Amino acid sequence: MIIKNCLVCGREFKIRPYTAKKEKWGKFCSIKCSNSSRIGKPAWNKGKHTRIKPWLGKKRPEMSNENHFFWKGDNVGYFALHHWINKQLGKPQKCEHCGKDKLVSKQIEWANKSGLYLRDLSDWLRLCKSCHKKYDNRNLNLQSNII
Repeated sequence: MIIKNCLVCGREFKIRPYTAKKEKWGKFCSIKCSNSSRIGKPAWNKGKHTRIKPWLGKKRPEMSNENHFFWKGDNVGYFALHHWINKQLGKPQKCEHCGKDKLVSKQIEWANKSGLYLRDLSDWLRLCKSCHKKYDNRNLNLQSNII
């Protein structure tokens, strides 16, 4: 073990020999002394890696729907479309078919009327799970009879 003196408080402390080889290490007896030595010094990155925000001091630009750079329009997937519907129309709480209300998120869902899954807000119904299942099964039976 090597005995050194702390640069801040002057107290003696021991360090291992392999630590003494590294010039940055072995200068302070504790984290408290190490932190107090940094007071008044610039940050480690000196402001070089800060993120530039051009809207600082102004109103932040709206980054939703068509203005967002990840917007896909009608080419969006199933889950992303349902997320968009929840954001636009809110979480449903009352079934439009049977009238059940005060349902929690897993008991009620948005159901697509046409089955095309387009971004048309009038193409969606609030249905509880059982009504949604019946609605989808009825539509599948109608489609199979047409084909």
